[in-house]
Amino acid sequence: MIPRGIVESLGSSGRPPLFGSRTLLLATRKVFVVFALGVLPIVFAVVMVHLEAELGLLGFDFKGTIWQPGREILSGHSPYPPPLPAEMNTGNPSVYPPVALLLGVPFALLPFGVAIWAWTAALVGAVLLTLRMLGIRDWRCYTIALASCPVVLGVALGNIAVLLAPLAAYLWRHRDRAARGGLALGLAIALKLVLWPLLLWLIASRRRGAAFVAAATASLSTLAAWALPLLPFGWSFLKISSACRSDFSASTGRPRARSLSSARSR
Repeated sequence: MIPRGIVESLGSSGRPPLFGSRTLLLATRKVFVVFALGVLPIVFAVVMVHLEAELGLLGFDFKGTIWQPGREILSGHSPYPPPLPAEMNTGNPSVYPPVALLLGVPFALLPFGVAIWAWTAALVGAVLLTLRMLGIRDWRCYTIALASCPVVLGVALGNIAVLLAPLAAYLWRHRDRAARGGLALGLAIALKLVLWPLLLWLIASRRRGAAFVAAATASLSTLAAWALPLLPFGWSFLKISSACRSDFSASTGRPRARSLSSARSR
């Protein structure tokens, strides 16, 4: 004998319903999650990149601070502008340490249209690698990260700061291994000085060995870059750094805004 509850659930046809209320609810929830956390973030990122391209800012940082300096190095010229506020406030000249400029030399061998897409692929890969190294496997985290404003703007402009993310993630993952963590932080500082406060964190957390390795890596890699093709331009970098500090203190960051405004007007 079939229980009464089963008979009622089968209905008059004697067959189970194809779509129950719970099934519809679960299907709607899955579609909403895919749309809200998958489709919408990617659409937002694409729209933002398109708007940056319309403003003439696509690859703005990459061209001025990585690609063009690489071409100057290949031509035997200084990749740094004259240490004058008027020169540094025009366009987007490079003021990065020499290791970052050497990184751009392989891209400088390519036409800009090809180089910018290769660089963009490297930046996107750096974001994905960062999440992977942190043990994140949920696909929703990847789409949200790619659509976040810092990542979208960093990738659209081609800013080298995006490459610091996997190095910082590697440092965190191997924070208790002095050689590995210190090497990652040292390379990051050699690319862009903005991560130097992490040295203080290592010292404060009693990871002095990693801090020493990081400081040594940053120093030696910078000296090695100067000792190779950038030796004639090492003094130029020091003068540029001093001029940047003076100009930034006097203008509270307005030169960067002016250079972006000039790019938009072109």
